[in-house]
Amino acid sequence: MREPTPHSALRQLDALVGEWDMWALGHDVGPVRVECAWLEGGAFLVQRADVGPETSLPAEWGAHAPFPTVTLTGYDETSGDFTRI
Repeated sequence: MREPTPHSALRQLDALVGEWDMWALGHDVGPVRVECAWLEGGAFLVQRADVGPETSLPAEWGAHAPFPTVTLTGYDETSGDFTRI
């Protein structure tokens, strides 16, 4: 199987590569630890997010909080859009 060729538009996402804490809803939710890294030789950006013991989540999320999560971002050359799965 051949290695995918990264589209040059993906370079726009270079600023996302790294690790940081994210907050939502005006600092009511978080921190959520996020790591972004290139995958498949730069053809996709993978984002991994997880909560820690210090993370504050809305009570209604209860035991159904959507963590950990993994998201892949690629570029659709036909539409000219970034796509996330």
